[in-house]
This record gives sequence, structure tokens and C-alpha cells, in this order.
Amino acid sequence: MKIAIDSDVNKHPEKAILTSIQVSDVSLKPEAKIVRIYNEDKDAFNCVDSPDQVGIQEESFEIKDGNDFTISIPQYSANVIVLDLK
Repeated sequence: MKIAIDSDVNKHPEKAILTSIQVSDVSLKPEAKIVRIYNEDKDAFNCVDSPDQVGIQEESFEIKDGNDFTISIPQYSANVIVLDLK
């Protein structure tokens, strides 16, 4: 079963932030992913002529230390962390 446990928005125009996640009372599979809306250029936007400048990206990662982990949230991005229950 997949669950979305956290959503993070980083409004800072230049700096990524580290987010620590601690999950208790459930067992997680080590595979997880982040779904984010992002573009490296903070001034990028979608329009009729360029509809794919800012889009949804998926990044897989592995949870190595039980249910606790830290991830980096890029500048000017919206993120959802998706975990898989055992």
C-alpha cells in the first residue's frame, strides 16, 4: 500500500532545504519516491508556446535507517513524499 505522508513547499528562490522525516507505528519498504513540481530556473513558467517548462518530476530514493530519513527539497518547488507500507 502506498501512502503520501508529507508535502513540502520550498519558497526560497535560491536555497534547497533539508527535511527530516520520522515515521512511527508502521513498517516501511525501503523504496520510496518524491513527486515534485520544479524547474531549476525560478523564473520559468508554462505558457502556450512553452507548456512544459515547469512540470512534474519523480525521484526514487532508498530509506536506509528504518523509518527515519532526511531529504533535500530544491528551491522553489512543491513536493510530495510517497512511501510504501510493508
